[in-house]
Amino acid sequence: MDRRTALRSLAGLVAMMGSALTATSRVDVFARQNLLAWSFIPFDSAHRGPIERAEMLHRLGITKLAYDGRPSDFLNFSQDLAALRTHNITLQAVWLNTGLTPKTDPHVSLVFDTLKKNNVATQLWWPVSTPKEFDSLPEETQFEQATRAMNYLAERARSVNCSLGLYGNGSWGGDPEHQLSLVKRVKRHDVGIVYNFEHAYDHLDRFSSVYPRLVPHLMATNLSGIRKGNPELLAIGQGDMEFSMLKTVRDSGFHGPIGIISTDRKGDAETSLKMNLEGLKKLLQQMGDTEALRTY
Repeated sequence: MDRRTALRSLAGLVAMMGSALTATSRVDVFARQNLLAWSFIPFDSAHRGPIERAEMLHRLGITKLAYDGRPSDFLNFSQDLAALRTHNITLQAVWLNTGLTPKTDPHVSLVFDTLKKNNVATQLWWPVSTPKEFDSLPEETQFEQATRAMNYLAERARSVNCSLGLYGNGSWGGDPEHQLSLVKRVKRHDVGIVYNFEHAYDHLDRFSSVYPRLVPHLMATNLSGIRKGNPELLAIGQGDMEFSMLKTVRDSGFHGPIGIISTDRKGDAETSLKMNLEGLKKLLQQMGDTEALRTY
């Protein structure tokens, strides 16, 4: 056996061992170490900077962050990345708010250039933003335009060792069936879906059948309180639907990560994130999820 063949065999053995270890040591989907903080940076009345944000997450025991800054926040993006590294917080994803012509969007270039400069590999969450006139276009034209933009973003993401997530943000691009069709069209292993409870109101009655279909492509699930007939943004535990939805997530085979958001858009982000953590903990107690509760 030559050296190259031996190395390939060793690599295969290591991969198999890693897969077996993952299968036997996989944590509960709602375990604290599987949680990420999301959707709080622009809504923090304390106006924390990069270091203060990282310190806050450290206090809360959250080790993953999905960065949801607006264009002005990205002027300090490199400082945020440095602060996260210092506090051992993983950059799980970055909000990439752009439309169907990302090639001409300077914000897109800024995000990718900063990630490349800092040698950071992560997920890019794209809300598939569409203009008003998009809704009146023929369906095939809609898919062609969305697919073209998605392929461009996916290629740019791949060039910096990142992946692309179609972020469910309501409207056309947030429809689960549209997202599944888009993923099928591009046929890429580095493109997936990000699901959000707060944008589930259009398909609440069929959530238990929709969500499991997304799981093979799912990159993250972000939680919030859900009250049927009232699309107000609620904290986890303040609605009447999220308990059954959490059970669907648990039983679906999805293993995370799970997003905890700041549902108080005008208050202190730390207080709001803490309230949602406590709400999730209470629902886990009602579910009898002792494995997850051990981590809180």
